[in-house]
Amino acid sequence: SLFNAMFNNRLQEIIQKPNPPFFAAFSGYDSETRNNDSYSLTGIIKSGQTVKGLETLLTEDERVRKYGFTQTELDRQKIDLLTGYKNKKKKKDKTESADFVREYVANFLENEPAPGIETEYALAKQLLPTITLNDINALAPKYITDENCVIVLTAPESEKKFLPWENDIKDLVVKAKNADIKPYVDVVANEPLLAKLPKPSPIIKESKNEKYNITTLELKSGVRVILKPTNFKNDEILMTAYSPGGTNLYNDADFMSVDYSNAIVQQSGIATFDKLTLEKMLTGKTVQVYPYVSELNDGFEGTCVPNDLEVMLQLVYLYATQPRKSKEDFTTFMEKQKAQVELQLSNPGAYFANKFQNLIYKNNIRRGITTTEKLDKVDFDKAMKFYNERFSNAGDFTFVFVGNLNVEKMKPMLETYLGGLPSTNTKETWKDAGITKKEGDVISKVEMGKTPKDLVGIHFHGDVNWNDEDNYIFNSMVKVLSIQLREAMREDKGGVYGVGVNGAFVQRPKNEYGITIQFNTDPVRVEELVKTVYENIELLEKDGPTTEKITKVQETQRRERETDLKENEFWLSKIQYFDEYNYDINNLADYNKQIDGLTAEKVKAAFNKYFDMKNKVELILMPEK
Repeated sequence: SLFNAMFNNRLQEIIQKPNPPFFAAFSGYDSETRNNDSYSLTGIIKSGQTVKGLETLLTEDERVRKYGFTQTELDRQKIDLLTGYKNKKKKKDKTESADFVREYVANFLENEPAPGIETEYALAKQLLPTITLNDINALAPKYITDENCVIVLTAPESEKKFLPWENDIKDLVVKAKNADIKPYVDVVANEPLLAKLPKPSPIIKESKNEKYNITTLELKSGVRVILKPTNFKNDEILMTAYSPGGTNLYNDADFMSVDYSNAIVQQSGIATFDKLTLEKMLTGKTVQVYPYVSELNDGFEGTCVPNDLEVMLQLVYLYATQPRKSKEDFTTFMEKQKAQVELQLSNPGAYFANKFQNLIYKNNIRRGITTTEKLDKVDFDKAMKFYNERFSNAGDFTFVFVGNLNVEKMKPMLETYLGGLPSTNTKETWKDAGITKKEGDVISKVEMGKTPKDLVGIHFHGDVNWNDEDNYIFNSMVKVLSIQLREAMREDKGGVYGVGVNGAFVQRPKNEYGITIQFNTDPVRVEELVKTVYENIELLEKDGPTTEKITKVQETQRRERETDLKENEFWLSKIQYFDEYNYDINNLADYNKQIDGLTAEKVKAAFNKYFDMKNKVELILMPEK
């Protein structure tokens, strides 16, 4: 485990450096079959860079075989490995059933011991200190050998001209062995994450919802904090933060720059620490923080274990106040993004998704899959400017924390790190960017690829007067349709493996709904199955769903809600939703009343209301002839 993790960390470093030859690379010594182990090294290489990619992998292989790893790499990996065991031990009484199943299957099929996490953690604490760097480095010549070595290249026909042949590959192997390869240098920062504490802002108001044990704090700076302690998981605190604003405040010409601003910062790091250095500094910490800029909001997402809560808050402060500006990291990131996009859009599924979105939204730059043309519009200086604008005023930010937390112990940290965020005490809001959908009955067909399979997408849409009851009935209607089409198209006709039915009933930036039906099938059956979709919608409009289907939907909804109430993710999203839309969270209990009140008549009325055959988009992607 230590050897594999350290080698993979090195490969990840290469991917994050300028002009890496591959999208992804990974190595590992593991079971090939239940009776045989193998060491493998794999790279997913960029177009036209097969030779460079293979050469890089062989060079890193040889570097590890010649010099092994460094003591600092091993020390960090030991900490990470032990932290993993420690976190599992903390949540032993909340362990998911699936985790036990995996343990028992491995025990039965592979004779892997399953002594329980208490024993595994004790063994890890006992064994890890005894493992030396020499022990690890002695593995390399055992794993990386000249015998039983297989090199495999696979590529599409379009890459044929770039591929090395057998003698070329053998020459690359010899070249790597004879090259003047230098030992790996482990660059480690020897300074604190946050050099100086920010000036705190005190809590000036506190209120509590006793029913759901939710505390709301208001800081003098304008920052609001909502906290809900739970005992669902011993090792988890989740955080989300939102502020009205988002990409819709910017015009179409600047959209890509602001949309990519947070990703650029994440790739560049914070303060004086680049991304690689930051990751090394967080060794042994179970913490993640992501700034985001969405369509209508700006904010943060984060997760940590209780012991690392202060680190999570420090990261929030640094991402808001000291994003690292690196043109080199930006260039590397964008090159990687463009290469991935080109690869992605060569896949018929991604090509179809992009065409479908562009058809629905009339080629609006704010919709559809990212393309190289869109990426060319990302301007580095603008992106950094927009990012700083989005996070320059925390006075209208609301932070929500859910999990194993202690409100009183958190207060000083909240006052320091969140209270210390810059604030102008001004309030901002989002705006409607005017994104509209194609009107009328639109039918389109496109060709791509040779796979004998048609992809079908059907989208219904329209305006609504939003209310909570209609929202519930709409979503129940979508579940009914999903069941109906699965039975008709898969179970009765055997024409599809599955059919996806999704619905959105939104309030912002305007009240509207959308229903999307997608499936793939044999080209000779596509006309029959598209007809089946429309016939079943018409049937549900005419007769409504059966009592059996309504009961099935109700049972599913009750079971899902029962599970949701014990999940931190559910409470995090619901608290933000009720707060953001200024609803009373005590109304959360009304959901069970809505379930009880669901009838076939209500769903039938919804089918007649939301399925307008004169306002839909239909796209079929067929193989090239």
